[in-house]
Amino acid sequence: MKGITLILFFLGVSNLALGQNLNVREQDVLFRKHLVRAFTLQDPKNVELFGENAVMSEILLNAVEKGNLLAYKDRMCKEELSREEILSKVILSDEDTIGFIFPHSLKEIELGEDIIFDKHRSEFVFDQKYIALIIPQSENYRGITEPLAYFRYLDCIKVFNQDERAFSLNFSGVKIPFNDLFLTHSYKSYIVKIGNGNYFDQVYPDPLKAFIAARHQENLLNDYLYKFFNP
Repeated sequence: MKGITLILFFLGVSNLALGQNLNVREQDVLFRKHLVRAFTLQDPKNVELFGENAVMSEILLNAVEKGNLLAYKDRMCKEELSREEILSKVILSDEDTIGFIFPHSLKEIELGEDIIFDKHRSEFVFDQKYIALIIPQSENYRGITEPLAYFRYLDCIKVFNQDERAFSLNFSGVKIPFNDLFLTHSYKSYIVKIGNGNYFDQVYPDPLKAFIAARHQENLLNDYLYKFFNP
């Protein structure tokens, strides 16, 4: 119930489908907006949900290593990324230095999702598209923040459902799958991009201005969604 309450608070509406990829017919889509969320696995709230040492990143990279999960170069998940290409991003090797980014260092996550209003059901649904592992500037020998790999969301869910580590035990000892944490938006995140434009920190180099712009756009979105049920 806590996760459901968080969703309703975010949307400011009362009708929400607690399901994903519900095969909404295109002719029934009255509203669609793409959101890009960012969150860190080292935030105390997210540690409570996903565990310590970035186990989510380890699960995904383990699956890639075993050939059970395809990685992609782009957020549309069209161009595949090979294991060797992934290694080239996380390993620095020259005559004097060998460096490696371990999975538990990959604590920055990006999630792309569409929020859709289905006029046939008169409800909102979330359609998660991808999960990306981000190499933070502090861990990158290139000195920049960049995505390591993108993964189709549904592929990630299949991996999570087959891995005994992909559960939260912080709800009175009851196992909550990672899938349900994403579904209910129980984790702590912030919107870094709306639609197909630039990231807020690309538009506003000043971090404070980027934060204010992000909150402003999020408030506009909330107001817009609220008016669906309160004309």
